[in-house]
Amino acid sequence: VVAIRKGHTALCKAVAMAADGKTFATASADQTIIQWDAATFEILARRRGHLAEVESLAISADGRMMVSGSVDKATKIWTADLRHASTMLDGPSLVAGFIEGGRKLVSFMTNSLCVWETETGGRVDFPVPPSTPLLLADIWGIPYAVKPDEPLCVRGREDGTVEVLSLANGTEAAHWSAHTSGICAIVFSSDGKRLATGSKTGEVKIWEFATRRELARLGPVRGQANCLAFSPDGRALAAVANSTRVWLWDMNTGQEIKLDGQDIEAYAVAFSPDGKLLAATTGTSNEVHLWELPSGRHVAVLKSHVMGINSVAFSPDGKTLATGSTDRRVKLWNVATRQEVATLSPGITAPMVSFSPDGRILAIGDLSSAGRQIQVLRAPSFEDIAQKEQAGKWKGEGEP
Repeated sequence: VVAIRKGHTALCKAVAMAADGKTFATASADQTIIQWDAATFEILARRRGHLAEVESLAISADGRMMVSGSVDKATKIWTADLRHASTMLDGPSLVAGFIEGGRKLVSFMTNSLCVWETETGGRVDFPVPPSTPLLLADIWGIPYAVKPDEPLCVRGREDGTVEVLSLANGTEAAHWSAHTSGICAIVFSSDGKRLATGSKTGEVKIWEFATRRELARLGPVRGQANCLAFSPDGRALAAVANSTRVWLWDMNTGQEIKLDGQDIEAYAVAFSPDGKLLAATTGTSNEVHLWELPSGRHVAVLKSHVMGINSVAFSPDGKTLATGSTDRRVKLWNVATRQEVATLSPGITAPMVSFSPDGRILAIGDLSSAGRQIQVLRAPSFEDIAQKEQAGKWKGEGEP
C-alpha cells in the first residue's frame, strides 16, 4: 500500500487513470466523481451532478474529457483537463470585466490596467496612478467596472473621485467628484447609461454617465458599500455592505424593496440574467441565499463552502452559479436543482469570479492584498464535445 486517502463518503465504485499517468478519477456511491493528482494523491476537483450512485467512469485518450454512468440512468460528459485548460495571467488580480463580446479581459492592480486578448494571449499594460482598494474587516470592495457599450472603464478612488479610463490607450478620459469618502463599489447598468457608486460611509449614488449628473441618492447602507448590482433591465439595484442586510431598491421610485430573510451578513450580490433571482453570499455562515423576484420570496440556501464567500456570478445562460470563497475554492452550482456540480481549487486566497458574455470563460481573480494572478478557465461548448465524440476520441480502456 503506497497511500490511503479519504475523499468520498460512500463506497468507491469505479477508478479511471489518465493515459499520461499524472491524474486519476474515482466514482462513488455518494453521487460524486473526484479527480486526484497521482503523484501527491491530493484532490484536484470534485464533480457533482448525478442524482444517484456513479458506477462507471472513463477518461478520454487525450485526458481532456471524462464520461460517467450512474444508477440515475444518465451518462454525463465532463471536462477532465482542469489543470491544463486554464491560463494564468500574471500581474493584475482584480477582474473589472470583459469587452468585445468576451474577446478581451480587463483587469487591475493598484497602479496598472491590463487588457488581455483571450484568444491569442496578447496583452497590453497601461500604468495608472495608484489608488489602493479599501479594506475594512477583511472585506474588499470592488471599485472597478467596464462600460458595456464602449471601450471605457471606471475606477473609484480613495478621495471619492470617479475616474474614467480609455481602454485603447489607458489615458484618463474624464473624472468627477462623487463622494466625500472613498469609493468601494462601482457598477454600470446593462445599457451603460447609468453608473452606481458606493462609498466607505455607505452612501449609494446613481449617475447619468454621459452628463455626470446625479440622478438619485440611496441608503446609507450602514457600513462600507462592498458590492453593487443592477438588475438586467435596470429597474432595480442591489447592494451589500459591512452590515447585516441585503438592500434592494426600485430605480423608478427610489423605494426599498423588502426581501424575506434579508437580514444576513452579506459579502456579494448578483442578479440572474433573466432578473428572476437574486443571489447574495455570506461571510460568517458560509452560505449563498437565493430570492425570487419580484416577490422577494426566499427560495434557497446553498451550503458547501467552509469559509466566507466573497464573490458570486451567474453564467450568461442563467444555468450555473459560480461562488468564490476564502476557503480558496470556487464552486459551480446548478441553478435549477440548487446542487453543487464542481469544486475548483485555483490556489487563490480570496477568489473573485466573472463569466465572459458567451459563458465560455470563467475568470478567477484575487481580492486579497497578496493577489498577483488571474486564472482563466475555458469551458468546452456542447458543439466541442460533439466534435470530439464524432472524431472517435473515446478510446479509453473500459469505456462504455
